[in-house]
This record gives sequence, structure tokens and C-alpha cells, in this order.
Amino acid sequence: MKARTSIAMSLSRFLRKSATFVRCTAGTVAIEFSFILPIMVAIWLGGVELTTALAVDRKVVTLTASIGDITARSKKVTESQITSLFGLATPAMFPTSAEDTTMIITAVDFDDEGNATVGWSRADGTEAYAAGLPMNDRVPAVYRVPNSQIIMAESNHPHLPKIGYKLTDTINFDNKMFFTPRLSTYVQLCDNSGNNCVQ
Repeated sequence: MKARTSIAMSLSRFLRKSATFVRCTAGTVAIEFSFILPIMVAIWLGGVELTTALAVDRKVVTLTASIGDITARSKKVTESQITSLFGLATPAMFPTSAEDTTMIITAVDFDDEGNATVGWSRADGTEAYAAGLPMNDRVPAVYRVPNSQIIMAESNHPHLPKIGYKLTDTINFDNKMFFTPRLSTYVQLCDNSGNNCVQ
């Protein structure tokens, strides 16, 4: 009889402790947080990388617009002025390093049939286009006005994510813009003395 009572009491105590354990939720939050934390960190890091990449892309667009627009606002540009324009990369890309940024400024001439060829071209960090090179494949038809010229500005910047570099390769942000000369039909490129000009 005593044995039965002892077993019943032990069973009762066990059931009470089990019920208390089932009702206890003190560790539930910690367990849920341990599941959610990696997802939250991944979202946060992805947001940082995306924001950085968008900022770099905007900087490349701004740089392209600057070098192209300044060139198109001139009747003549000298070699040293073009070199100075390429120097805009450092402040335009700040705080990102502009070391690997490449730029090309090209005066594209159109003949009386609207065929595009390179009048002159200068580059920084890459090769410029050769004079006389056909450009119909690089200039959309809407810009090919017969007997005129257009300034084509191009920029490229390779961006390597700081955190997700193991997940993705270098992303090349490039941009191309076209500008109509403002003060004359053609923008001439001259030597530093202002002579020996080409258009």
C-alpha cells in the first residue's frame, strides 16, 4: 500500500514539474531570436552593399555628365584642359577611390548622310578611339544629325563589394552620355597653345 502511495506521489510530482516545464516560455524568445538573427544580419548587410553600389553608380553618372557637359560648352578645348577634366574623377568619386576609373571624351562627327565617325578622342585609364573610326554602332540613330557633331562621354568604375565580395565578382558600373555642342557646331581639340586644332 505504501509502495503504491509512493509511486502515485512520485508520478504526481513528475506530472506537476512537466506541466510547469511546458508552461515555461522564458527561453522561447532566445530560441526564436537565434533563428531570426542570421536573417536580420543578412538583410542588413545586403542593404549596406546595395546602398553602397547605388551610390557608386550615381557617382559614375555624375562624372560622365560633368566631363561631357563641360566639353560641349566649349568652342575649343586644349589637351591640358582635357587632362584637367579627367582630374574630376577624384572629387566626383569621393570617398570611393578613383584609381581604377576610366573615362573617354569623344567628338563624333556626322557627314551629310548622318554617318558617324570619330573626329577626335581622348581617354584616361583606357584607350581612346582612333580618329576616323566608324561609330554608327555606338551612337543611336536619333543623335545622328547630318553635318553636325556630338560629344560622347563615357565612364567606367569597377566596384568590388566590401562584404559580399565572396558572393559576387567585381561589378562594372559604366555610363555613356551624348551632348550637343552649345556654342558652335563643332568642338575643336587644340594643342596647349590653342593652335593645330582638329574637329
